[in-house]
Amino acid sequence: MRSLRIQLLISHLSLVLLVGLILSGAVLSFISLRGSIDSVLSLNYPTILATQDLESAMREQRLGFETILRGDTVRGAGMVQSNVSRSSGDVQRISELLTDPEEIRAYGDLVSLHSRYAATAMSLADANQLSVQPGLERVRQEQLEPQMREILFLTSQIRGLNEQAILSENDRAKEAAMRFSNVGIFVTVFALAAAIFLAYRMMNMALRPLAIIAKHAESLGSGNLSERLTIPRDDEIGHLADSFNEMATRFSEMQNANVRRLERAQRMSDAALDSLYDPVIVTDARLRIVHLNRAAQDIFGPVASSPRTPLKDHISDSRIVEALENAVDDQEVHASEDERSLVSLNVDGKEQIYRMRVTPMLTDANFRLGAVAVLEDVTYLRVLDRMKTEFIGVAAHELRTPVSSMLLAVQLLEEGAAGELTADQKQLVAVQRDDLLRLKKLTKDLLDVTRLESGTLPPTLRRISPSGLLEDLEHTMMPIAEQKGVHLKVEIEPDLPEILADATQIGQVLTNLVNNAVRHTPENGAITVRALHRENQVSFEVHDTGEGIPQDYLRRIFERFVQVPGATQGGAGLGLSIAQKIVRNHGGDMSVNSELGEGSVFRFWIPIAAPPREETNA
Repeated sequence: MRSLRIQLLISHLSLVLLVGLILSGAVLSFISLRGSIDSVLSLNYPTILATQDLESAMREQRLGFETILRGDTVRGAGMVQSNVSRSSGDVQRISELLTDPEEIRAYGDLVSLHSRYAATAMSLADANQLSVQPGLERVRQEQLEPQMREILFLTSQIRGLNEQAILSENDRAKEAAMRFSNVGIFVTVFALAAAIFLAYRMMNMALRPLAIIAKHAESLGSGNLSERLTIPRDDEIGHLADSFNEMATRFSEMQNANVRRLERAQRMSDAALDSLYDPVIVTDARLRIVHLNRAAQDIFGPVASSPRTPLKDHISDSRIVEALENAVDDQEVHASEDERSLVSLNVDGKEQIYRMRVTPMLTDANFRLGAVAVLEDVTYLRVLDRMKTEFIGVAAHELRTPVSSMLLAVQLLEEGAAGELTADQKQLVAVQRDDLLRLKKLTKDLLDVTRLESGTLPPTLRRISPSGLLEDLEHTMMPIAEQKGVHLKVEIEPDLPEILADATQIGQVLTNLVNNAVRHTPENGAITVRALHRENQVSFEVHDTGEGIPQDYLRRIFERFVQVPGATQGGAGLGLSIAQKIVRNHGGDMSVNSELGEGSVFRFWIPIAAPPREETNA
């Protein structure tokens, strides 16, 4: 069998031959038509132009006689003489273009009449060249005008005969064009029918097996690799079908290998997750549980693999569900180290504390796959932390009595209860007093920390005015700032809403922040305290132009006992930790921004109090 290329070539050559025959016939017909039209135009159109020129010359002669009668005899005689010569030339030119007997008869009359007219016109022009002769108007009206009208009539008759010849030839050309069009339409319809037949034949010959191959390709794409093509042809399409069969065989082998490899990877992945000590929860992008490892199943119970169970239907802890929802919807990572990441779960009747870490799962193109949550068991760490806190509380409590006693003894010594002190003794006692005051403050801070963490020092929430808090702060801290040579400024946004807070504890937070700012701001520096309304909360900000905090310490600045090296020493590094704990107990939070050498900005926010009407309804 011939190849598909040869079959297509023969079919296309046949179509090209048909088109060539049609175009050749059309071209020959139009060439013949054009020759006929050119012949008519070459004979008749110059005659029309000559008659138009003759008419123009006769009108110019009439204008010349009118010019003579107006008194311009020289110019008028010249116009008559030149146009008589011109009209004689036009008459001679017409004689060379005559073809029709009627034209020849009219032309004979025209020549005879024009000869008499020309002789009369020339003699009158010569006689009146110098001056207007009497009787000129009469001769012109009685002899020349009738002859001129007759000449123009004969000229118009000759032109009409030539125009009629052109119109007749135009009609014949239309008839010929119509015949050529009908023949062309017939031939075109025949060629179109032949082309359709050939195209249909080639389409059936080529597209039908191609459609079978395309359907087979769709079947391969849907995963059916066992189906094979049967097309008994020896051309390119047959070879293509054989190639598809070979490709399907190789795909089947590759698929089987990939399935085995994926099954091994899935088993290894599941085994790795199941072997983890920490509970792991994996969800898809629709927040359905994909996998729970053994540790997670021990807490939440087993889950069916198909159909996948919605997360809310199996996990009862709302904080875990919310963190996974945020990871899937907002691509938010939940991996904080503070108490907000701790969840308490009941396992076998015992309370266990877990640190929750949730991460979204994304492809390289940032397509959401789901999220994974890992629960790290920190129960023993919480126990140790509680024991440490209790120890610190007991130690601080036990230290308060001897420290108070030593402070009392120092005061008695300074007052001379044991006798007058020397100057050196007074200096030593003053140093001892300062150390005991710092120790007393440390014990107080340690007790505050233990009480806040144990929950024995909850805030007494009341509706208070932020403006009143800042006014009290200004009265308290202004003398201290002035003594240091630091400018303290308080800015209060008008019409601040009331907040629900413990005035004493929030005042302690503000005092701590401003006191730190005064300590770390050099002389002639500035501290600005602001209170601003931000949606459903009031934000307090403390700006200073002090030393600033190194970037390495910003992340840990609110941890207990953290102090920036080289900074002015004044405490044990508990103030900011206590302040943040107080703010969080009020439902707010605290943050810091700082640039080394540029100063720092500490801010915290407290929720506003509900309107009085809402409180009454509640």
